[in-house]
Amino acid sequence: MKKHKDIKAKNGVNNCSALKEVILPKNLERSYYRFTDCASLSTVVFPENLTTLAARTFTNCPSLTDVTLPATVTNIGNEAFYGCPLAQVAIPAGCTVSCPFVLPADAVSRSAQLYTVDIVEVSGDFVKMKVTANITDTDGTPLPLCAVPKYGNLKTVAIIQPEADGVFTINRQYTTDDATHALNTVFFSYNAAVGSYMAGPQIDANVSTQSFFRTDVSSLSGIGAVDAAVNDCPAEYFDLQGRAVDRDNAAPGLYIRRQGSTSGKVVIR
Repeated sequence: MKKHKDIKAKNGVNNCSALKEVILPKNLERSYYRFTDCASLSTVVFPENLTTLAARTFTNCPSLTDVTLPATVTNIGNEAFYGCPLAQVAIPAGCTVSCPFVLPADAVSRSAQLYTVDIVEVSGDFVKMKVTANITDTDGTPLPLCAVPKYGNLKTVAIIQPEADGVFTINRQYTTDDATHALNTVFFSYNAAVGSYMAGPQIDANVSTQSFFRTDVSSLSGIGAVDAAVNDCPAEYFDLQGRAVDRDNAAPGLYIRRQGSTSGKVVIR
């Protein structure tokens, strides 16, 4: 086990399979150490007055599944726990978190214990996704989430609130005066509309600096509606043989969705 004097002298540790515990200096307020590819690292002791955890402080440490952040932390840098399979994390009140908190989009599977994003339904017009996250306040209460879609290179244009069942419905296109922009990424942030524990995203801000994690939806496929009119009546679902199905109990696959005079094929996953 390495003590903090050795760690401080090296400004971090790289590729050390024997390192099991890190004890950061007691007087440390802003940590810029980096611990990379430490396969056995499972315990980190943070100083009580720590305020800043820099970007990629911990990178590809597969045994680091649990951390306890001191209440004094006000800023967590981008990908601070990159490649670390955290099962749960408690965020101090008022903290600013840079996105993605744990992993980039190409390594989301490693963070499955911390959060999951399940695609419930895809059409040409919208995508429905259900999100589960083990991100809490310091008392262990799950933090409420909102979704913030990004369309092309546009700034934040909307903050989406979850439906009653925790599902987010997000339009796949956003039209401005001169162009139509395709949805490419959805960020998930603290929902400041229902609480004041931390700051939420601002409409005119770069949401990537204020979100917990993100999911890429640019590769999703779906077939849009074939009729133009949209009515307010309940949607009905049918299999490809025309038999009515219960949306909530349907097996994953391709179905026909009909709502009033509008119908189209959708993928239920």
